[in-house]
Amino acid sequence: MPGFIGRLARVDLSKGKFREEEIEEEVFRKFLGGRGLAAKILLEELDPNVDPLSPENKLIFATGPLTGTAYPGSGKHIVAAKSPLTSLWGESASGGYWGPELKFAGYDALIVEGRASSPVYLWIHDREVEVRDGSHLWGMTVVEATKKIRRETDEHARVACIGPAGERFVRYACIINDMNHASGRTGLGAVMGSKNLKAVAVYGSRRRLETAKPNEFKNLLVEAHKILKESSTAQSLFNYGTSGGVPSLNELGILPTKNFQTGVFEGSERISGQAMAETILVGRTTCMGCPIQCVRAVRVEGGRFGGVTEETGGPQYETVAAFGSLLLNDNLESIAYAHYLCNQYGIDTISTGVTIAFAMECYEKKVLRKEDTGGLELKWGDPETILKLIEIIVRREGLGDVLAEGVKRAAERIGKGAEQYAMHVKGQELPMHEPRGKKALALAYAISNRGACHLTSSHDTSFSGKGIPELGIEGGLDRFAVNGKGRFVKRTEDLMGFCNSAVICRFTTAVLNPAENIPIKMIAKFLEAATGWNVGPRDLQIMGERAVNLTRIFNVRLGVTRKDDVIPSRFAEEMPEGASKGQKVTPEDLDLMLDEYYEERGWTRNGIPTKERLEALGIGEFARLIP
Repeated sequence: MPGFIGRLARVDLSKGKFREEEIEEEVFRKFLGGRGLAAKILLEELDPNVDPLSPENKLIFATGPLTGTAYPGSGKHIVAAKSPLTSLWGESASGGYWGPELKFAGYDALIVEGRASSPVYLWIHDREVEVRDGSHLWGMTVVEATKKIRRETDEHARVACIGPAGERFVRYACIINDMNHASGRTGLGAVMGSKNLKAVAVYGSRRRLETAKPNEFKNLLVEAHKILKESSTAQSLFNYGTSGGVPSLNELGILPTKNFQTGVFEGSERISGQAMAETILVGRTTCMGCPIQCVRAVRVEGGRFGGVTEETGGPQYETVAAFGSLLLNDNLESIAYAHYLCNQYGIDTISTGVTIAFAMECYEKKVLRKEDTGGLELKWGDPETILKLIEIIVRREGLGDVLAEGVKRAAERIGKGAEQYAMHVKGQELPMHEPRGKKALALAYAISNRGACHLTSSHDTSFSGKGIPELGIEGGLDRFAVNGKGRFVKRTEDLMGFCNSAVICRFTTAVLNPAENIPIKMIAKFLEAATGWNVGPRDLQIMGERAVNLTRIFNVRLGVTRKDDVIPSRFAEEMPEGASKGQKVTPEDLDLMLDEYYEERGWTRNGIPTKERLEALGIGEFARLIP
């Protein structure tokens, strides 16, 4: 089947057995792969009220039709389950080489069920799936376990692994593959830990995948590489990584600072990608098929923060801001060390940084006192405090045990008004983007099906110039305006839904920068060349829209409605300084955007997908799941 293997592996850890299942082409035509395929499976098979950390939860790894090809940015895979952080839809994407390797080993997807009686790991190779004893790996860091597994299986194996955070059910534990790529969000590392599953190692000897039109695919590759070579966005990502955007965000007054109290940070230049390139950067790496090389490789030798090596990559923007400006920390070496610890322990850097910022503000406002912190003084900008908090969160010691639950649950346990300092949506901590200076982002945060997410839709600033007219997405956006943002979010969210179902990176596509990156028309041609399907830009949007609706249904079954599509009350306060001074997002602003968004989606005013819209999308069979 061009573009696909046509099968998945289903592993029951409780029984220690696996079986193969065929996937019909019609399923791929409708749901594509990645998010769409995972959502279909979980909606059909999972009891919505299941405890996310119980054996009954299911963990899905899924690829897409371009995974394993030379398409630039196709080295990704999706992991999905019911989230232990939000108790809603859980999903995270990761780059590197693990996803392509799963296809080389003979599978489009992997479903993990049940719970092993003792620690295990999976060894998947050329359509063989072994459940191996992993007791000797339990307690190891990600790097230790990965190296050990490679010695036991194949030196070229790709390993997706959890660390001690996942073993101890930290609710924002993540899964690390290739030692420096993370399925970072929604706590899926804790789901692996709850199943006594330390790692999934994959290797396949079949290195070439079938495409329907190989010559056309090759010609498209030449054209795509030319576009990316001339793209200033791609060049900036190569030079400075995503944290190259730190100076411009600070200039726009939207660099999250001091737990989102402001958007301007004095020390921004000292933590930027430009500063990294001049100091601790020792190399750049990439994901399969991608010429950009945005992945950082850093090293810190000697001093308090020495020991950081390029094995665990290097911090990108989200991590730099989460352990930098958000905490008033301008020490780049300490940020690199925090990133190193999080990758070793298998814990989401975004949620960790936001949780530490929450604790620091609670301490500043005297909601927490020294007797609550085990004698630790939670000082803004102090690297030692930051690193100590990471350690006690992973070990679940003292205050760390509370913070390991995430800011929503931690605030509920602490009380005393702590909720006002908990920056989350639907239980997931906010990423490092300030919504008061990008109004579409405020809406995207509110409606995101996995909780606060900067990848739900495109950002206002990315479309300040050119748009995508063939899909009715306008350019020239005013980042401070409210009107029209419901339409913008809906249409770019559909494209993001396509990207996560095709499992391709946004950094190479027009979704990130319509003026320079690979245009949507060309992506449709790539999909056609890979699969043989006759598709155009509108088809991609519809595929993405299906995925968005399916994940919304997953949450609606759990009681999510308009009342849950909200953002923290802090954002109704005016920005105090900088180029976005005076900006805010009032409840009235959000209501206006929600009305427009729901109408564009064909949902009810309460945010519920309608049977009519689902039938129009060809997924009417899922309407019966809506309460």
